[in-house]
Amino acid sequence: MLKSLPGQDGRITVNGRYVGTWQWGDKQNPIFAKLKDAYDSSLNVAREFGKRRQDLQSNEHLTDTGRKFELEKWARASALGPLAKARKLAIPAAKREIEARTNRLHVEGPDKSDLAGAVMRGEIRTWLRGLPAKGRSAVLDADADPLIALAIVEGPAALSGVSPSRHARLVEKAIDALHPGEREEVAELQKAVETVERMVSAAEVSMQSEFALTTRAFQSWLDGAPLEGVSRTFLKQRDGHVYAFTRGADGQVKQEIASVDQITVGIWIKDDDPSTHIPKDWLGKPGDVLLSAA
Repeated sequence: MLKSLPGQDGRITVNGRYVGTWQWGDKQNPIFAKLKDAYDSSLNVAREFGKRRQDLQSNEHLTDTGRKFELEKWARASALGPLAKARKLAIPAAKREIEARTNRLHVEGPDKSDLAGAVMRGEIRTWLRGLPAKGRSAVLDADADPLIALAIVEGPAALSGVSPSRHARLVEKAIDALHPGEREEVAELQKAVETVERMVSAAEVSMQSEFALTTRAFQSWLDGAPLEGVSRTFLKQRDGHVYAFTRGADGQVKQEIASVDQITVGIWIKDDDPSTHIPKDWLGKPGDVLLSAA
């Protein structure tokens, strides 16, 4: 597999579209590892697609139709899978991780049963609000007492008379104290996701343009692409749950509550669309009926 090596100026472009280099090394974090694999796989697809197209164009034994046929055959067999896996698994998983970790980045509110403490913090805010600007700055420019900081960050900036920007910095300081390094890690993860999305999009646009496909038509190609290492999954919603049907190593159909990844890549069973039904060869014996909405 080709690795994500920078160009002469430290930038990577695919068909004129800026992508950017992978700047996060080989992090042990599994989310970063999946993103790097998605980046490298998509970069490899983009480079190999260009090489295949060039080789076919120089093949004098093929007609234009034959060249297009051979290029499409290669794309369906070798290119769509990595792109679909990046789109359906690596990127969504990273975005869920970002959302979950961002939601944890907040200052826990004080004990609501501590009425005396609440009154004291209210008095602190009133005191701060009544100070002249220089006096308030002098209090806050020093290492603020934790009780003063808590009184400020638990309410809007106006309640303490501090500026919104200073209030935001105090909140960030409190979060950093509670979750050391977490904000920076989440920010880096977001940058990594954006870089991978640019790489995947660049590879997709190259193929979509070459085959003159609409966005919807190309998405249909991706939807039908096999996902290496991912079990084929069928989905059915019932009794307030989404169930996943997969085929185990013993050949038996297994039913379980669907995971987020299974919902992301699974095929929804529709009674009026036989193409979405569980294949007959999955079922135990001739005459068994396909699973339906019942």
